[in-house]
Amino acid sequence: MKRGTIILLFLVVFFLQIGHSLATENKISGSVTYNPLNLSVQVTNIPPNISIISPENKTYSTNVLLLNYTAINYYQLWYNLDSEQNVSLYGLPRNFNASMGSHTLFLYANNGDGYTVVKNVTFYVLVNNTAPVLGNMSKDLYVCEGSALSYWINATDAEADDLQVSIDPLGPFFVYPTDFTGQAFIRSELFSGILAKNRVGKYSPTVSVSDGQYSDTKNINITVIEINNPPVITPVGVQTIYTRGANRTFTKQIDVHDIESGDANSGKLSFNLTFINGPKLFDISKNGTMTITGNDSIVGVYNISVCATDQALPSIPDNISLCGQNGLNMTSCSNFSLTVTNDNRPPVITSFYPNATLLNALGTKNIHFNISTYDADGTIPDIYIYVNNASREYISGNSTASFNVAFACGISGLQFVKAEITDGLLNDSVSWNISLSNSPCPIPESSGGGGGGGGEQSRPDLERPERPLVRAEAVDEVRGEVVGGG
Repeated sequence: MKRGTIILLFLVVFFLQIGHSLATENKISGSVTYNPLNLSVQVTNIPPNISIISPENKTYSTNVLLLNYTAINYYQLWYNLDSEQNVSLYGLPRNFNASMGSHTLFLYANNGDGYTVVKNVTFYVLVNNTAPVLGNMSKDLYVCEGSALSYWINATDAEADDLQVSIDPLGPFFVYPTDFTGQAFIRSELFSGILAKNRVGKYSPTVSVSDGQYSDTKNINITVIEINNPPVITPVGVQTIYTRGANRTFTKQIDVHDIESGDANSGKLSFNLTFINGPKLFDISKNGTMTITGNDSIVGVYNISVCATDQALPSIPDNISLCGQNGLNMTSCSNFSLTVTNDNRPPVITSFYPNATLLNALGTKNIHFNISTYDADGTIPDIYIYVNNASREYISGNSTASFNVAFACGISGLQFVKAEITDGLLNDSVSWNISLSNSPCPIPESSGGGGGGGGEQSRPDLERPERPLVRAEAVDEVRGEVVGGG
């Protein structure tokens, strides 16, 4: 572009000088006669001029090569190796890596006016192959039961050969990515799924990297540390009994499970019952059973806490402190309320949002809901959230609830959300019908071996939930995410 501009200015000045000379030569008796001059200037689109000096069309004994070239009349300049990723150039030579074998380098230039030229050269790399080398690795790795291992390893290869990373034996530990193309430095993740109780123990796998001819290996020790898992108590839920007639007796055995200590009938769990308000009307047995019969003297609403304590691990592992515990007894508690009444009145939903019960929504977008409840007997009702008739969340201890529902991609049509409240005997509910517009699922990117991404690629998950996770918290204002459609 600049050269074309200079030529144009030169031509304009040249013809102006000619016109001036002609005008001077035509002076007659003090008058000037101007002869008309037709001027035609043509500006051409000058293409870039490039050439490749190095590499040449020959065999090289190194995999680090110099790209040297000449280039004039260009606006942009770039190259690629074997028609892969383009790399910008700025008029200076640069080094590049090439693996063993035949390669073609392409050099491109354009002049900014739509004119692009390309040059190429084919060459061959033949070097003395050396073994790839694994980077420094911790000899001892520790992971807690109930957790997953994630540890990054790396390797280098002087010739940038195609590499394969592996671990033996395969499982419960894996590596990813495993295959790399033409890279001098690679990264892979040593990982596992969630390591359950049956995976506790010591492992000594071998990690290897190979270029197909030579390899490097390292032995590592992986210890899965056993922990004492706490008891898990299924919520008792709000309870209501009468002072007379039917439904005047409350009997309940705690539904509890502990990975190490079993259930309520195992004899390995101990229980404790606390009345948060009012007198202690009853206790809990050694197998976690509670019972009481209502009468007029105990009418009221009682908030109760029930706890289960397991046994310590029979053998405390070394390094258990890495898992944030000492392996001793663990206790879990759950609260519920008991209403004793002469004449039970049903709980009611006093307000709800959205006010309309027929909604239009776009898939994957959060739909916000809230409800307020009231019970004339003083009970705080339990709240159950259902999506498409499947229970998705339980909320206890609050008279209001606020929650979001989001459906998975690819789902459309009529969907159903229901909020139901109960005092243990009587119920109330509100339902919403949702006409859902389809939100297409994104097309997943293919995740090949090394080539472009190497260790920066994400590995596949070993474990996937059967449906999206549900989360809610029973706080002053209950907030949660309920994911339906699964």
